[in-house]
Amino acid sequence: MENVEILAPKADSIISSLRSIGYSFETAIADLIDNAISAGATIVDINSPFDGENTILSIFDDGLGMDDSELHSAMRLGSSDPVIDRKSSDLGRFGLGLKTASFSQCRKFSVLSKKNGKISSRTWDLDLIKKTGDWTIIKDIDNKFLHFFDNVDHGTVVVWQKMDRVISNKDKNALNHFNHKKKIVKDHLSLTFHRFLEKKTLKIVMGGNEIKPWNPFLPDFNFLYMKREAPISLLKGKITMQGFVMPHKSYFDSETAYKEAALNRTWTTMQGFYVYRADRLLVAGDWLGLKKPSRYYDLARIKVDISNEYDFDWDIDVKKSKATPPDYLRQYLKDLADSTCKSAYETYSYRGDESVKMKIAGKSYIGVWNILSKRDGSIIFNINLDHPYINYCLNEFSDKSELFKSFLKFLAATIPYEQIQFMIQENENSHVVNELIEDGTDLFDTDIVKQIVAAYISKGYSEEQAKTQVKLIMNF
Repeated sequence: MENVEILAPKADSIISSLRSIGYSFETAIADLIDNAISAGATIVDINSPFDGENTILSIFDDGLGMDDSELHSAMRLGSSDPVIDRKSSDLGRFGLGLKTASFSQCRKFSVLSKKNGKISSRTWDLDLIKKTGDWTIIKDIDNKFLHFFDNVDHGTVVVWQKMDRVISNKDKNALNHFNHKKKIVKDHLSLTFHRFLEKKTLKIVMGGNEIKPWNPFLPDFNFLYMKREAPISLLKGKITMQGFVMPHKSYFDSETAYKEAALNRTWTTMQGFYVYRADRLLVAGDWLGLKKPSRYYDLARIKVDISNEYDFDWDIDVKKSKATPPDYLRQYLKDLADSTCKSAYETYSYRGDESVKMKIAGKSYIGVWNILSKRDGSIIFNINLDHPYINYCLNEFSDKSELFKSFLKFLAATIPYEQIQFMIQENENSHVVNELIEDGTDLFDTDIVKQIVAAYISKGYSEEQAKTQVKLIMNF
């Protein structure tokens, strides 16, 4: 064509820019596992023994493998058209993941693949590209990586070398930092691919240890009080969503179990939407701009499943770590978020609200506080005089019962609401502790708790029922 010229981008400049696309170590490795799953892999084996700046990371999968022509195409940037229809199980989209994920972590990476008994290889080396100024790729096979195919008929291995974005020669504690990063990778993979691991269609091994699935909706916990919203199905079932309210801390057997239920992170970081695409988790714990995080919503988790034909509607990024809901779904999502958060708040704050009618060990929960919301927006807190312990105290001080009631009313009227709210908002790590129970003290060894248990028992509760009520009231 006349008046047209080809203006090819500079190879080294483009790749240097792609290195900063925003991958973390764990999201980069997850992107490579996506490719393995799309290739039909059942096993992914990750190894990265520490060797300082010379550390090599390998990711082997037993998928179908690629012949020389297929590997040549796979190593090209933009190797597939993002707008074409894909199989529902295909986790790719842009034809960039293998390259951008690898470039983001290392300056040199190789892909070796075996198919039909033949091994093919390609290597991108950023130092060579910078030297030649062109899209120069190496075809030679590095024999030290051939052992991956000794006992398999097909498969692929990705090898990262010169991992300058992972291990710094300036870091005196590089080994400890690298091990910490690998722990983050393990947790990320156990969450991101938990459905594949649960169904046993995929096994991920890291450093010789099999990664176990971690499901954010805690299906293996036998909790009676986990609440579920009714599932919502849209677009002929191609988008589904459901809200869950996790059990209150009181129902966990130990502090360790409670922390593990948040993947050893904070519960606040785990609240929100979990968006899955073809069973692969894209977003883990985010309100998608529809609500603001609050510790009162810590128990709220919402599951959303979309098919890959809606990638562009949801603005799925190259890293597959971000999703933005389309306008036509935002109200559905917001309504579900609102209802789930309301239930989560009620469960979180149940000890102060008698209106929350939970059944606990065969008895209705009795709150210490009554909360009354008035039409003008004002809120009244007062102490529930029908609570067994309060009622017990009233009977004990029968000759002074009216004075005692006045004291309780005075106490409720002088709660420093604004100061409590301000202090918690100013510091998200702040929390209110129960000063009645000292650290390390058995809850039921304290005199006041013994009195409360006895008060419940006098009202017809069994000892087990009484202790359960007390644990909830004391937030234990």
